[in-house]
Amino acid sequence: MLARKNFEASPTPLSEEWVAEFEKSLHHIYKNELDKNSRTIEVFGDAYHDEIVVAISLISPSSPNSAPVSFILSLDLDKKENATKLLKNILDITGVFLDQYFNSHEWDDYSPTWTEATYKKTLFYYQVTRENIRLSKMADGLLSNN
Repeated sequence: MLARKNFEASPTPLSEEWVAEFEKSLHHIYKNELDKNSRTIEVFGDAYHDEIVVAISLISPSSPNSAPVSFILSLDLDKKENATKLLKNILDITGVFLDQYFNSHEWDDYSPTWTEATYKKTLFYYQVTRENIRLSKMADGLLSNN
């Protein structure tokens, strides 16, 4: 999973507890849509010294290695900003994307380059790709061990 900014240091994964709770919330909110479309959600997150990156992948449970739809968010970390507010905004921004995705029968709005947007005065960047984030993270792990 690539960060928007270039960093020399490796990222710190977001807490497993937060990722699991975020994923659980999305599964609860979008249960009907996920069931109807035969999809599940995987969430990944990394923190850098001044950036947080969260990826949400919609995958087929019967074919988890197939190309998913992945929504990747990047937000600048500001020491003055309330972390709880930032994390809530990530959930809200993800909800806007998922609402658009599930409400469009012909959704095909991929954006492989970083796009700037604002939500409730919070500047963020996003990509919508076919990247299988889980496989990318596994590859990153293998490469970092060599």
